[in-house]
Amino acid sequence: MFEECREFEDKRPLIVCKEKRTEITFYNGSKETVAKISIDGCVITDNTVKKCDYLLLCVKIKKAVFVEMKGNKVETAIKQLSATLDNEMVKTPLAQYEKKAYAVVTGNPVFSRFQNAQDRFFRKHKGCTLRVVKSSHTYDLLSGSSRI
Repeated sequence: MFEECREFEDKRPLIVCKEKRTEITFYNGSKETVAKISIDGCVITDNTVKKCDYLLLCVKIKKAVFVEMKGNKVETAIKQLSATLDNEMVKTPLAQYEKKAYAVVTGNPVFSRFQNAQDRFFRKHKGCTLRVVKSSHTYDLLSGSSRI
């Protein structure tokens, strides 16, 4: 699945997603085989369609982690993540996967401001959790907990 858009597929302990000044690291302590897939520009090439930057895919355990790197535009990041989850090129092949989504920002977002958006996102995307996180932090790939 998404073979032509994979940056890598292996069991590395740290998986970094980076774009300009925005970065997030995922810790893969369970040594799952993870594929890092470029959504923007590879899986979805249409520039008129909103989409997120990356997908981290754990095929064996059916887990998908969507990542959008967005500076300070949290609302835009949420829209891009939502549009990606609604896109049939992604939605259909990942229908049976547990999903998490990360909007990664460089500033200090007021997290309470996005609680309603996170709740709506969870309901709309049937259990996909959305986290708005500050750049340069590390999160556990499977649990989503912070590894600061």
